[in-house]
Amino acid sequence: MASNPSFVTIAGLKKSGKTTVAEALIGELVRRGLRVASIKSMMHGAFHLEPEGTDTRRHLAAGAEVVLTFSAEEDAVFARRSSSGPRDRLESWLPPGVDWVVCEGQLAGVPADRVILCLEQPRDFAEALAVRGLEASAVIAASGVAAGGAGRMPSEPDGEPLRPQQLPVPLLDARDPRDLARLADLVLSGSPRASRR
Repeated sequence: MASNPSFVTIAGLKKSGKTTVAEALIGELVRRGLRVASIKSMMHGAFHLEPEGTDTRRHLAAGAEVVLTFSAEEDAVFARRSSSGPRDRLESWLPPGVDWVVCEGQLAGVPADRVILCLEQPRDFAEALAVRGLEASAVIAASGVAAGGAGRMPSEPDGEPLRPQQLPVPLLDARDPRDLARLADLVLSGSPRASRR
């Protein structure tokens, strides 16, 4: 890959706050002077920025492998799903010089060795790992909805819920500037790009 970026994965169950955390982290990394790209994994169904019959879709229907679109404010790449993995396509689509790629959701072939696990409740930690097929050792922090409401957890009839202090990683609210700074520090720790801050 031309830019050889580092990757961080924002993972979790539905409605756990992944987009909020990804958005905040992207902004913080950019504020620190890093070049950031993002990936939004939406492997649960078809994704259509352009509906059938539009010019872009007509170009794809005619057989184009890739359609590049340019407007006054944005550029886009539309491509057919290929047999090569997403990592192969990333090599040609990421611009040179990107320092970090923030992945919202997991994507086959994209490293998930540095994960922020978004939780609706702290007790969702083990379930989110199992459902998303993640290794606990890759999780550097928890965030999401649970971080904003950590003190408001109801009691459960089948026992005590997992409390934030019982999580194996820090629970950080990406909407709080101090927690966001700490979250970015955890992402950057151990990375040669951390010294660019």
